[in-house]
Order: sequence, then structure tokens, then C-alpha cells
Amino acid sequence: MLGMTVPDNLCPDFNVNNRDDKQTNDDDISVQCDEVIDTDIAGKTSSSPTIFQIMNENNYINEGYGTGIVQDYIDFDKENEEPNNRIVDSDATKDFSAGSDDEYMPPAKTARCSISSSSSTSPAPINSKRGKKRERNEKNWKQNVRKTLKNLGKDYDSKKGDKKEAKRIKSPCSRCKFSCTDKFTNDDRQQIFETYWALGSLQRQRDFLSTCVTIQDITCRRLKNPAKPRNKNSWFSFVKQGQTKRICKTFLLNTLGIGQRTLRTVIEAKSTNSGIPPSDQRGRHGKHQKTSPEVVESVRQHINTVPRVESHYLRANTSREFIDGGLTLAALHRDYENKRKAADKEVATLYMYSQIFNTEFNISFFIPKKDSCNFCESYKHATSDKKIELEQRYRDHLKEKALSRTEKAKDIEISRTPGSNLIVAIYDLQAQLPVPIGNSSAFYYKSKLNCYNFTVTNTKNKSTSCYFWYESLGSKGSTEIGTCVYKFLEQIAEEYPGSDVIFYSDNCCGQQKNRYVFNMYHYAVEKLEITSVCHKFLISGHSQNEGDNAHSLIEKAIKRAKKSGGIYVPDQYINLIRGAKIKGKPFTVQEMHWNSFYDLKFLAEELNVNFSKNIHGEPIKLTELTMIKFTKNSDKYKYKMSFEQDWLEAKLKLTRGRKKTPSNINLRSAYNSKISISETKKNGLLQLLRSNIIPNYYEYFFNNL
Repeated sequence: MLGMTVPDNLCPDFNVNNRDDKQTNDDDISVQCDEVIDTDIAGKTSSSPTIFQIMNENNYINEGYGTGIVQDYIDFDKENEEPNNRIVDSDATKDFSAGSDDEYMPPAKTARCSISSSSSTSPAPINSKRGKKRERNEKNWKQNVRKTLKNLGKDYDSKKGDKKEAKRIKSPCSRCKFSCTDKFTNDDRQQIFETYWALGSLQRQRDFLSTCVTIQDITCRRLKNPAKPRNKNSWFSFVKQGQTKRICKTFLLNTLGIGQRTLRTVIEAKSTNSGIPPSDQRGRHGKHQKTSPEVVESVRQHINTVPRVESHYLRANTSREFIDGGLTLAALHRDYENKRKAADKEVATLYMYSQIFNTEFNISFFIPKKDSCNFCESYKHATSDKKIELEQRYRDHLKEKALSRTEKAKDIEISRTPGSNLIVAIYDLQAQLPVPIGNSSAFYYKSKLNCYNFTVTNTKNKSTSCYFWYESLGSKGSTEIGTCVYKFLEQIAEEYPGSDVIFYSDNCCGQQKNRYVFNMYHYAVEKLEITSVCHKFLISGHSQNEGDNAHSLIEKAIKRAKKSGGIYVPDQYINLIRGAKIKGKPFTVQEMHWNSFYDLKFLAEELNVNFSKNIHGEPIKLTELTMIKFTKNSDKYKYKMSFEQDWLEAKLKLTRGRKKTPSNINLRSAYNSKISISETKKNGLLQLLRSNIIPNYYEYFFNNL
């Protein structure tokens, strides 16, 4: 009996139970296939690896695997594209029910094709472990796809682009002393043909042919050419229902759709070896060039010399690092190659460099502008049972997201109504701007001086105020952010006295969602000609806002400037920001100095506003606030924990006695001098200056950092 598994797509309609009733059970050839077909999220099908067995009677000979070609599909939520082509993950429009085609994964379906009853073999487990970034998938390489199709006997395109037709069964022998056509019907031949090509492996097919060939010594010798005596003779057969039936060579070749060369290779192997065809030795000569450990280590060391760039708004628990987005993998390898050649040392290839970079490091060439919503991500990847548990929280989360956007749109509309005294402003800190930057590869291996640009967009008159400084003048915490907001409020009090101001921003607790900035709001309301200040926080992960447009224009201006030359000092950024907006009101830039920043921590200690409990004695969690409001001449402030919640109140002061008020407190500077940068960073910048990579024109600036 000859039996083996074949893919379903090679025998979709062939079933022994549907064959002509004239055939008896003695003529049955056993062929069985077991293949699991999984349906992916895109509605496509992918075949799991199928195990094949070649069996002669009850003796196990060999087995192999055939693997389908699987494609991965990525679905992007285009609703959440931000300006400047930024995509922030949002699940508001996704359906996670079992009927959704986008996210729901249906259970695997099993397709079976059974020719006759035979012992089945369960597929061995396949480990489908993936690397974390861009690991090669060899089965999807064009040459391997081509090879797979060829071994399955299907049509394919050759490397030169020629069309190769699929293998087909040929006509049987016409005049044969073995009466081959009487032993095997056309259905039998078709079944054998499909069984052979379903193996999908050259080695398994050679094993198949080996069972069909018998090598014997010559019993009767009649030499026609004594110079070439024939020592061996071969005869051919197919096994049918446990019986070996001899056939001619032509019948075997035409039934399997193969040529003389394929059969000759097996015959020669059986004649010279132990009767088992050897494995294919092409490409297995063992003389491949190997990269020495010293060269591999040199690649790691070079990658580690590239300074990492600090992220503007990055999840705290991420392991990913970032390097300057102006670099490419090819540029890194070129620099590595030049350094190794200058030292007269062996150089790793670009392929080896890329493999180490992608598999041993978790590095990207860009900085994420926004944090993704942790809760949406958690829900999206949860199991079905966990999704049921989180369903209500998820619905509430999406509801808050929609309410926050509706609230912002309503406030902006009111502020633009004629006669309205409402000012709606949106602020955000732009991703840091490093100097120096340019086309020289030397810039990428030195730590840079970071510049900060804080933007406040007034939606009433569609103007944007920018507050610019660099790391020698200030950091990027609540002191700097709160000072910039206070200066903006001073401007509003002068231009629109008696206004009600509403701020919108993201939920960065270290910069604006903290007691230092809230104390500043209380101080500004009492000190300036402003009626009230309200801050509304957009939902985490869904904080797209009008301020992103300003950042997009600035980034485009910087990109254009880099094409014509480098950016060496912060003053160049200031000029680029001022000219970034061509239509409408240009951006105004206020240059901040080290003595421009106020000590908001000192202010918070002096005012000592209560943020511990409300008027009902309930605790206040500042990190969970959605909005907070301070009103002039009031001993209370209001806050909300949800956009659909009513206002809650809390007293400004909890203790009696003499109280310090904003009227008798003067702001003081946060810094007494410039902030020193690290020696490593300063030495690297001065080295670029001495090498004339930074023009000498900027010598005074860098020497005085």
C-alpha cells in the first residue's frame, strides 16, 4: 500500500467514495490528506504545515513538511491621522464583537480530503516564534516561493521571468510487454501523480522514486560493446493495494510527469550508495564565508557609539531607544566601514550590520510624538473573556473621548462669537530641537544641545505664541511650562481684560497636570485682570489638537532648511519658527532667558492651596482630573473627574489663621545663573567646532555654554 498526505488544494474533488462502482476494493490506492486552514483577519486563508508520509505496506520510510505561504495584514485606523502624518492609535471606530471583520479572529476551520481509510498522522507542533523587529521571513522570499511552486508541480515564473507551465500527467505507454495500462487506470495514475507532487520537496520526491526503482545484477550478459559493460539493471514498479506491480520506464515517467534526468539521478544514487538517495548537497558545501567574532563585536561597539535621543513623550516602560531621524542604516554602515578601513581592519558587510542592528538592538530612527492610549491597547489585545470584563470601562473611556472633543469644539465656537469674553487656548511642548544638525555624519556621533519650543495657540484670533529656550537656560518641567503659561496670561490680561480663559492640553503630569501649575493659575487669577482660568485635559492617547498644526509647519520649515545647510545654533531655529507660517498671522517667538523662569515650587509653598480633599472630605486625585477652574475673589475652586460629571468644589485653604494671598507674594526667579551641561556633551560640541564641522562663526556661543 502506498499512502501519503497531500494538500487539500491538490485533491479537492477526488474521493474514492465517488469513483466508479466498477472498481473493486483491491484496486484502491490509499491517499490521505489532513490540512488545517486558518482564516486570518483579512478574510484570507493560510495553510498550516502539513506532514507527509511515504509508506510501503506497513513500513515507515520517511516524512516531511510542506508549508503554505502566509501573508500578514495590517489595518490602519485612518480616522486618527494627526497633522504631519502622525498616527495616534484610537479604537473609537473599531468593533470588537464577534461579528466584526476588522478585529475578530474566527475559530480555525479544518478541511479534510479522504481517499480511503488509512492511518492518519497528526501534524507535529511548529514553533512560530517571531523576533521583535524586522526579522527575515525566508519562506516569503521570491526565490523560495518560486522553489516551493516548482516542487509542487505548479506553474511559476522563472528567475528570468519566463512562464513555466504546471506539471501534467502524460499519455501512458502504447505497446508495452508489462501491460501497464491494464494494471493502472487513469484515475489510479492521476492519484499517483497528485501524491508525488503533493510532497513539495525534492528530497521527498527522490525518496518516492527510490521506492519505485529496483536495482539488480545482470543475469544474462550479451555484450555488444565490450568497452562499456553493463553491470546493473533496473526495473520499475508502483505499489497498489500492498502488491508491487511492475511497469515500464515510459509509464513511470509519463505518470509522474518527470524527465529522464530526475529518474537517472535516483538510479545512480541507488547504484552507488546504500540504496537510499542522498540529501541534496547544493549550497551545503560547508565553505561559506564566516564573520569573525571580532568583526561582529566591532559592529556592536559602533552601534553603541551612536548617541541616543531623548523622547519628547514616551512611555516610561518602553525598552525602545531612538537615534537621530536623519540617519539611515546605510549611512551608519558607511561610517563604520570608513573607520574600519582607516584602521586597516576587516569590515562587516551591510547585511551583517543590518542583522545585528535589527536583532540585537531595539532602536528606531524616529521619536514618537504622542503616547498611545494604554487602556485602548490593553483592551484591543485582551482575550474574549477579558474584553467582556473590560467592556463597560472601555465604553466609558470612548464616551469621555467623544465628550472631550465635543467640549473643545463647543468652547471654541463660543469664544469666536462676537462680544464673547471667552478665550480658548491650546498649548503643547514641541518635540525637542537639537543643535547642531546637518549632512555631516560626525553630527550623529556627538550628543547635541537640546532646544525647546512651547507653543500656545489662541483659537479666538488664530494666533500662536512660541516660547523658546535651550537646555542651558532651563529644563522642560513644570517650572518652565508654568512660567510660559503665566506670561501668556499676562498678554491676555493686557489685550482682553476681564476674560475667562480656558486651556486645553494633554495629560502630562510632570509638565502641567500638577499642583505647581495649579497654584500658578490661582495666583494669576487674583493678580491679573482675568476673571477665571479653567484647564481641561484631553483624554490620554486621544489628545490631537490644533497646536499640532503649528508644530507641523515648524517641522516642515526645518526640513527645508536642512536641505540647504546645517543648523548650528538655537538662533537659527528662532528665525525658522518666525517664518514657518506663510499665510495668516506669523508665529510670534519670545526668547526665554535663564532669569525669565519663575520658581513655581516656591509659589506653591507660599500659597499652599489645598489639593488633598474637597468640601465633602473626599480625597482629590490630581492625576485623574479632567478639568479644574479658579475664579477671582473666591475661596473655593471647582474640578471634575469626568466630562459628564457635575462640578465638585474644594476650599483653597484648610487651615485658619494668617494666610498669604497672591497680592502680597512676589514671584522670584527659578535660576541664579545658566545651567551647566554635561562635560561629555560640551567636549563633543567643542570637538566639532575645532574640526571646522561647526563654522568658526559660532565659536563664541559654544565656548560660553
